[in-house]
Amino acid sequence: MSKQFSFVELTADNGIFLSGYVSGSPCDTDDMESNDIFIDLIEEYSDIEIVEVKVQTFLYGEGESEPADESDLEVINADINFLKRDEVDFLCSLCFTARNNDFEQHFEQ
Repeated sequence: MSKQFSFVELTADNGIFLSGYVSGSPCDTDDMESNDIFIDLIEEYSDIEIVEVKVQTFLYGEGESEPADESDLEVINADINFLKRDEVDFLCSLCFTARNNDFEQHFEQ
């Protein structure tokens, strides 16, 4: 079984930048709403209007793919050179913009 994961970079309009590995391949704001990195950013900085999202998606291993789970992400995070492994294949990259009106309902208090 192969594991699909992504490296995500978030840049908010207030200058805050966060990045990290996430499970699967988020491709829109709906996918990001369940992502801890995105949730932390939005909850901590309520003045954010726009978040630029860059996603690089990878596949680790062979066989049918499934999203990486928490234990897989721990292994990936523990090795700074993980992406250089022969078993890791780059799949795709994409960028999109998340606007406040796209995610504000999810985070209303």
